[in-house]
Amino acid sequence: MPILDMDPGTSPEAPGTLSFYAQGSDPSTGFQVTTSGDIISGGTPGQFIVDPAYGDGETDASAAIQAQLDAARDAGGGQVVIPQGDYLCTDLPLYIYENTRLTLNQGATMVRGSNDNAFLVNGDPDQNDGVYTGQGNIVIEGGTWNMQGATFTTYATCIGIGHATDVTVQNTTILDVPGWHAIEFNSTYKGRVLNCLFRGVIQSGDRTFTEAIQIDDATTGRFPWFGPYDDTSCEDIEVSGNTFGASGTVGTTAWRRSAGSHSTSVNGHQNIRVIGNYCDTLADDAIHADYWNNFVISGN
Repeated sequence: MPILDMDPGTSPEAPGTLSFYAQGSDPSTGFQVTTSGDIISGGTPGQFIVDPAYGDGETDASAAIQAQLDAARDAGGGQVVIPQGDYLCTDLPLYIYENTRLTLNQGATMVRGSNDNAFLVNGDPDQNDGVYTGQGNIVIEGGTWNMQGATFTTYATCIGIGHATDVTVQNTTILDVPGWHAIEFNSTYKGRVLNCLFRGVIQSGDRTFTEAIQIDDATTGRFPWFGPYDDTSCEDIEVSGNTFGASGTVGTTAWRRSAGSHSTSVNGHQNIRVIGNYCDTLADDAIHADYWNNFVISGN
Protein backbone atom coordinates (compact mmCIF):
# COMPACT_ATOMS: atom_id res chain seq x y z
CA MET A 1 0.00 0.00 0.00
CA PRO A 2 1.96 3.06 -1.20
CA ILE A 3 0.43 5.39 1.37
CA LEU A 4 3.62 7.43 1.65
CA ASP A 5 3.68 8.35 -2.03
CA MET A 6 1.51 11.43 -1.78
CA ASP A 7 0.52 13.70 -4.63
CA PRO A 8 -0.43 17.27 -3.64
CA GLY A 9 -3.58 18.59 -5.25
CA THR A 10 -6.04 21.43 -4.98
CA SER A 11 -8.97 20.93 -2.65
CA PRO A 12 -12.27 21.84 -4.35
CA GLU A 13 -14.09 21.32 -1.05
CA ALA A 14 -12.05 23.75 1.04
CA PRO A 15 -10.22 26.44 -0.94
CA GLY A 16 -7.06 27.58 0.79
CA THR A 17 -6.16 24.11 2.02
CA LEU A 18 -3.95 21.46 0.48
CA SER A 19 -5.36 18.02 -0.21
CA PHE A 20 -3.07 15.00 -0.36
CA TYR A 21 -4.23 11.84 -2.05
CA ALA A 22 -2.64 8.42 -2.06
CA GLN A 23 -1.48 7.69 -5.58
CA GLY A 24 -4.11 5.82 -7.57
CA SER A 25 -6.94 6.76 -5.21
CA ASP A 26 -10.10 8.70 -5.92
CA PRO A 27 -9.54 12.34 -4.80
CA SER A 28 -13.06 12.38 -3.38
CA THR A 29 -11.85 9.98 -0.67
CA GLY A 30 -8.64 11.87 0.05
CA PHE A 31 -8.02 13.57 3.37
CA GLN A 32 -7.68 17.33 3.62
CA VAL A 33 -4.72 18.99 5.29
CA THR A 34 -4.40 22.65 6.16
CA THR A 35 -1.28 24.54 5.12
CA SER A 36 -0.03 24.11 8.72
CA GLY A 37 -0.31 20.35 8.33
CA ASP A 38 -3.38 19.71 10.50
CA ILE A 39 -5.93 17.10 9.51
CA ILE A 40 -9.35 18.73 9.14
CA SER A 41 -11.33 15.74 7.91
CA GLY A 42 -10.86 12.03 8.44
CA GLY A 43 -12.48 8.70 7.84
CA THR A 44 -10.23 7.95 4.90
CA PRO A 45 -9.13 4.36 4.40
CA GLY A 46 -5.49 4.13 5.41
CA GLN A 47 -5.76 6.89 8.01
CA PHE A 48 -5.68 6.10 11.73
CA ILE A 49 -6.45 8.97 14.10
CA VAL A 50 -5.67 8.73 17.83
CA ASP A 51 -8.61 9.72 20.03
CA PRO A 52 -7.87 13.31 21.19
CA ALA A 53 -9.37 12.46 24.60
CA TYR A 54 -6.00 10.87 25.37
CA GLY A 55 -4.30 14.25 24.87
CA ASP A 56 -5.16 15.61 28.32
CA GLY A 57 -1.59 15.23 29.64
CA GLU A 58 -2.72 12.91 32.45
CA THR A 59 -4.21 9.79 30.87
CA ASP A 60 -1.67 7.22 29.71
CA ALA A 61 -1.91 7.33 25.91
CA SER A 62 0.61 4.56 25.19
CA ALA A 63 -1.87 1.79 24.39
CA ALA A 64 -4.15 4.04 22.33
CA ILE A 65 -1.27 5.24 20.14
CA GLN A 66 0.22 1.76 19.79
CA ALA A 67 -3.18 0.43 18.76
CA GLN A 68 -3.26 2.86 15.82
CA LEU A 69 0.33 2.03 14.85
CA ASP A 70 -0.62 -1.65 14.93
CA ALA A 71 -3.73 -0.97 12.84
CA ALA A 72 -1.60 0.73 10.20
CA ARG A 73 0.76 -2.26 10.24
CA ASP A 74 -2.11 -4.73 9.86
CA ALA A 75 -3.50 -2.71 6.93
CA GLY A 76 -0.15 -2.87 5.13
CA GLY A 77 0.57 0.80 5.85
CA GLY A 78 -1.14 4.10 6.50
CA GLN A 79 -1.02 7.46 8.19
CA VAL A 80 -1.31 7.63 11.98
CA VAL A 81 -2.41 11.08 13.15
CA ILE A 82 -1.87 12.54 16.63
CA PRO A 83 -4.28 15.49 17.16
CA GLN A 84 -3.45 18.58 19.20
CA GLY A 85 -2.84 17.81 22.87
CA ASP A 86 -0.32 16.42 25.36
CA TYR A 87 -0.01 12.63 25.13
CA LEU A 88 1.58 11.12 28.23
CA CYS A 89 3.22 7.77 27.46
CA THR A 90 4.44 5.50 30.26
CA ASP A 91 4.62 2.12 28.49
CA LEU A 92 7.54 2.54 26.11
CA PRO A 93 8.93 2.19 23.57
CA LEU A 94 6.22 2.56 20.99
CA TYR A 95 6.74 0.49 17.84
CA ILE A 96 6.30 1.84 14.31
CA TYR A 97 6.22 -0.41 11.26
CA GLU A 98 6.87 -0.24 7.53
CA ASN A 99 4.86 1.98 5.19
CA THR A 100 3.70 4.22 8.04
CA ARG A 101 3.50 8.00 8.19
CA LEU A 102 3.26 9.23 11.79
CA THR A 103 1.96 12.80 11.81
CA LEU A 104 1.82 14.94 14.95
CA ASN A 105 -0.53 17.83 14.31
CA GLN A 106 0.40 21.37 15.29
CA GLY A 107 0.16 21.57 19.09
CA ALA A 108 0.58 17.82 19.59
CA THR A 109 3.22 16.82 22.15
CA MET A 110 4.36 13.31 22.98
CA VAL A 111 5.43 13.27 26.65
CA ARG A 112 7.77 10.60 28.02
CA GLY A 113 6.48 9.50 31.42
CA SER A 114 8.79 6.66 32.39
CA ASN A 115 12.44 5.62 32.62
CA ASP A 116 12.27 3.40 29.53
CA ASN A 117 15.24 3.77 27.20
CA ALA A 118 13.44 4.83 24.01
CA PHE A 119 10.24 6.56 22.95
CA LEU A 120 9.80 5.14 19.44
CA VAL A 121 11.62 2.39 17.54
CA ASN A 122 11.01 0.82 14.15
CA GLY A 123 10.04 -2.73 15.02
CA ASP A 124 9.62 -5.39 17.66
CA PRO A 125 12.33 -6.66 20.03
CA ASP A 126 12.26 -10.13 18.48
CA GLN A 127 12.63 -9.11 14.84
CA ASN A 128 15.69 -10.42 13.07
CA ASP A 129 15.72 -8.69 9.66
CA GLY A 130 19.31 -7.92 8.75
CA VAL A 131 21.16 -5.40 6.59
CA TYR A 132 18.48 -2.90 5.39
CA THR A 133 15.49 -5.28 5.25
CA GLY A 134 13.70 -4.27 8.47
CA GLN A 135 10.82 -1.86 8.99
CA GLY A 136 11.26 1.00 6.50
CA ASN A 137 9.41 3.43 4.25
CA ILE A 138 8.54 5.50 7.31
CA VAL A 139 7.90 9.22 7.86
CA ILE A 140 7.78 10.80 11.33
CA GLU A 141 6.76 14.44 11.28
CA GLY A 142 5.39 17.44 13.13
CA GLY A 143 4.69 18.30 16.74
CA THR A 144 6.98 17.87 19.74
CA TRP A 145 8.60 14.97 21.57
CA ASN A 146 9.32 15.89 25.20
CA MET A 147 11.71 13.36 26.71
CA GLN A 148 11.55 14.95 30.21
CA GLY A 149 15.15 14.02 30.86
CA ALA A 150 15.41 16.15 33.99
CA THR A 151 12.61 14.10 35.57
CA PHE A 152 13.18 10.65 34.05
CA THR A 153 16.95 10.44 34.02
CA THR A 154 17.64 6.92 32.73
CA TYR A 155 19.67 7.24 29.53
CA ALA A 156 17.35 7.08 26.55
CA THR A 157 16.98 7.83 22.85
CA CYS A 158 13.86 9.46 21.48
CA ILE A 159 13.69 7.78 18.04
CA GLY A 160 15.71 4.66 17.25
CA ILE A 161 15.90 3.40 13.66
CA GLY A 162 17.71 0.19 12.71
CA HIS A 163 18.00 -2.16 9.70
CA ALA A 164 15.81 0.17 7.66
CA THR A 165 15.50 1.65 4.19
CA ASP A 166 13.92 5.06 3.54
CA VAL A 167 13.12 6.74 6.87
CA THR A 168 12.49 10.48 7.20
CA VAL A 169 12.09 12.56 10.36
CA GLN A 170 10.99 16.07 9.51
CA ASN A 171 9.53 19.29 10.94
CA THR A 172 9.48 18.06 14.54
CA THR A 173 10.94 19.23 17.87
CA ILE A 174 12.75 16.94 20.34
CA LEU A 175 13.33 18.25 23.88
CA ASP A 176 15.47 17.31 26.89
CA VAL A 177 16.95 13.92 26.03
CA PRO A 178 18.71 12.09 28.90
CA GLY A 179 22.18 10.88 27.94
CA TRP A 180 21.79 9.17 24.58
CA HIS A 181 20.40 10.62 21.34
CA ALA A 182 17.41 12.43 19.92
CA ILE A 183 17.60 10.24 16.81
CA GLU A 184 19.76 7.21 16.14
CA PHE A 185 20.18 5.94 12.61
CA ASN A 186 21.73 2.51 12.96
CA SER A 187 22.20 0.20 9.95
CA THR A 188 20.03 2.54 7.88
CA TYR A 189 19.97 3.20 4.15
CA LYS A 190 18.45 6.49 2.96
CA GLY A 191 17.77 8.24 6.26
CA ARG A 192 16.71 11.88 6.40
CA VAL A 193 16.44 14.43 9.23
CA LEU A 194 15.00 17.65 7.83
CA ASN A 195 14.02 20.97 9.39
CA CYS A 196 13.86 19.76 12.99
CA LEU A 197 14.61 21.48 16.31
CA PHE A 198 16.75 19.74 18.92
CA ARG A 199 16.80 21.45 22.30
CA GLY A 200 18.28 20.24 25.57
CA VAL A 201 20.20 17.19 26.77
CA ILE A 202 21.20 15.71 30.13
CA GLN A 203 24.91 14.87 30.39
CA SER A 204 26.45 13.13 33.39
CA GLY A 205 29.63 11.34 34.39
CA ASP A 206 32.15 10.95 31.59
CA ARG A 207 29.52 10.98 28.82
CA THR A 208 30.35 14.38 27.36
CA PHE A 209 30.25 13.45 23.68
CA THR A 210 26.57 12.89 22.91
CA GLU A 211 25.28 13.64 19.41
CA ALA A 212 21.70 14.72 18.86
CA ILE A 213 21.76 12.58 15.71
CA GLN A 214 23.88 9.46 16.02
CA ILE A 215 24.98 7.46 12.96
CA ASP A 216 26.07 3.98 13.97
CA ASP A 217 26.32 0.38 12.84
CA ALA A 218 24.67 -2.82 14.02
CA THR A 219 27.27 -4.04 16.48
CA THR A 220 26.45 -5.79 19.75
CA GLY A 221 25.81 -3.35 22.58
CA ARG A 222 25.14 -0.27 20.44
CA PHE A 223 21.49 -0.68 19.49
CA PRO A 224 19.69 -2.31 22.43
CA TRP A 225 16.21 -2.62 20.94
CA PHE A 226 16.69 -5.43 18.39
CA GLY A 227 19.21 -7.16 16.14
CA PRO A 228 20.67 -8.80 14.26
CA TYR A 229 24.13 -7.51 15.08
CA ASP A 230 25.62 -8.00 11.64
CA ASP A 231 27.89 -4.91 11.52
CA THR A 232 25.72 -3.18 8.91
CA SER A 233 26.70 0.49 8.66
CA CYS A 234 24.70 3.48 7.41
CA GLU A 235 24.53 4.76 3.86
CA ASP A 236 22.91 7.78 2.18
CA ILE A 237 22.09 9.87 5.26
CA GLU A 238 21.07 13.54 5.01
CA VAL A 239 20.86 15.96 7.94
CA SER A 240 19.77 19.39 6.75
CA GLY A 241 17.98 22.53 7.87
CA ASN A 242 17.97 21.63 11.57
CA THR A 243 18.71 23.67 14.70
CA PHE A 244 20.60 22.33 17.73
CA GLY A 245 20.98 24.01 21.12
CA ALA A 246 19.58 24.44 24.63
CA SER A 247 16.00 24.21 25.85
CA GLY A 248 16.38 26.31 28.98
CA THR A 249 14.93 23.53 31.16
CA VAL A 250 16.59 23.45 34.58
CA GLY A 251 19.15 20.65 34.75
CA THR A 252 19.72 20.43 30.99
CA THR A 253 22.35 21.90 28.69
CA ALA A 254 22.75 22.51 25.00
CA TRP A 255 23.66 19.48 22.90
CA ARG A 256 27.38 18.67 22.83
CA ARG A 257 27.31 17.71 19.13
CA SER A 258 24.72 18.02 16.39
CA ALA A 259 25.39 14.94 14.25
CA GLY A 260 28.12 12.36 14.24
CA SER A 261 29.51 8.99 15.21
CA HIS A 262 31.62 8.13 18.24
CA SER A 263 32.06 4.39 17.74
CA THR A 264 34.23 2.34 15.45
CA SER A 265 32.63 1.01 12.27
CA VAL A 266 33.68 -2.18 10.52
CA ASN A 267 32.84 -0.90 7.04
CA GLY A 268 32.46 2.86 7.58
CA HIS A 269 29.40 4.97 6.86
CA GLN A 270 28.91 6.04 3.25
CA ASN A 271 27.50 9.15 1.59
CA ILE A 272 26.68 11.27 4.64
CA ARG A 273 25.52 14.87 4.07
CA VAL A 274 25.24 17.46 6.85
CA ILE A 275 24.14 20.68 5.21
CA GLY A 276 22.66 24.02 6.29
CA ASN A 277 22.18 23.35 10.00
CA TYR A 278 22.45 25.88 12.84
CA CYS A 279 24.39 24.90 15.97
CA ASP A 280 23.85 27.20 18.96
CA THR A 281 26.41 27.10 21.83
CA LEU A 282 27.39 23.46 21.36
CA ALA A 283 30.25 22.54 23.71
CA ASP A 284 32.07 19.92 21.64
CA ASP A 285 32.62 19.20 17.93
CA ALA A 286 29.54 20.48 16.17
CA ILE A 287 29.88 17.59 13.71
CA HIS A 288 31.92 14.48 14.56
CA ALA A 289 32.56 12.56 11.36
CA ASP A 290 34.25 9.40 12.65
CA TYR A 291 34.38 6.56 10.10
CA TRP A 292 32.48 8.55 7.46
CA ASN A 293 33.35 8.05 3.80
CA ASN A 294 32.26 10.15 0.81
CA PHE A 295 30.69 12.79 3.02
CA VAL A 296 29.68 16.44 2.56
CA ILE A 297 29.65 19.01 5.39
CA SER A 298 28.58 22.40 4.10
CA GLY A 299 26.82 25.62 5.08
CA ASN A 300 26.52 24.86 8.79
